[in-house]
Amino acid sequence: MGRKIISARIKSIYGRQLAPTWDQNYQPSILATRQEAPSHSSASKITFDKFHREIHLLSQPELHLCIFALHHPNIVGLQEQRILSPVPSVHPLSSFEGVDKLSLPSLQGTLNVAERLGFSEIHQKLKIKGKSGFHEVTIPFIGDFLFAIAINDEIKCLDWSVKSQQKIFTEIELYQFDKVK
Repeated sequence: MGRKIISARIKSIYGRQLAPTWDQNYQPSILATRQEAPSHSSASKITFDKFHREIHLLSQPELHLCIFALHHPNIVGLQEQRILSPVPSVHPLSSFEGVDKLSLPSLQGTLNVAERLGFSEIHQKLKIKGKSGFHEVTIPFIGDFLFAIAINDEIKCLDWSVKSQQKIFTEIELYQFDKVK
């Protein structure tokens, strides 16, 4: 996999996640397809009638836990394979219908958080050719599930990371680029 393919992939990921919705038009950053899913994954897609769309899952643990979670009566939305924005952004629920957008805090972005914690080196960057030359782009972290949950007449978010082994949580793994050497 060459630099051009990685650049195209990053552009695709950011393009899908530019303004993620909570309806049937939601597009995950990584699709559960042979071309996009990590080569070592067991990617799958399921259809959940409540959301009127396919849900893209990149592992067996994701599949099992997603099915489990979707049976909870208070789950009212799901965004799988959602990027964690490296730069300041609006709250994920700002596009959820019926939520008071003015009461939602904005997010600082993972670059800001990593810098404040002294871990700014964990973010990988890539130079991508644009219309006005090359630009440095941060490769975003990608979450497994972002659930919208109705609790006491209020909608809340739950970001749920799914890993099959404890040690994976301590490793920075940009698995979508696992073929790059």
